[in-house]
Amino acid sequence: MKLDEILGISHQIVESVNLISPSPKDVINLIDSLNVTYVIIGAHGISVYLGKIRATIDIDIVTDNIDIVKNAIESKWPELEIVECPSKITFISGKYEIIDLIKPSQPIYKLVLNNCVANIPTLEMSLVLKYAAMISPNRKPDEKTQDAADFKIMVLKNDRIDIDKIKDLTRLSNLYDDAHNEIAQLILDIRNGKTINI
Repeated sequence: MKLDEILGISHQIVESVNLISPSPKDVINLIDSLNVTYVIIGAHGISVYLGKIRATIDIDIVTDNIDIVKNAIESKWPELEIVECPSKITFISGKYEIIDLIKPSQPIYKLVLNNCVANIPTLEMSLVLKYAAMISPNRKPDEKTQDAADFKIMVLKNDRIDIDKIKDLTRLSNLYDDAHNEIAQLILDIRNGKTINI
């Protein structure tokens, strides 16, 4: 499944719920026109590794050109509410979070910018991102459950996972001392049919 196909389906979802805001595809078209470095993470970024599309109307983007992208989105869609946090800028339409611009201030997001192919994280980087979300104290339990399901599907759908690369990325992400061994064990457990706990 190609990223453009995934974004096209998301565009249909946005239109079906009659949102006034841009679809993920509209956002990516705008960002592409800016000629800046960016990586799509979250459900859109991992869909190519899941082998299916998860229905979502928001898009999560890491960029080291945050001000350029923010200003372009604000100019193109001035009706969107903007919520700025230390780690991200969120654009909201009504009750929907439409766009999260993630600031690469944490080591894991700096790594994403250098571990991507065609504006999506590599498989190994996607697994490290999902693992980080699974263990985050800031995630809601239902979000962690979805993260674990995504992680498991990515492992089961992709035979060629570079465990050494995952260990390197996990160490460089500064998650915690033994995270690189735990993520490798988790992958092994999934492949051996064991139930994973989060």
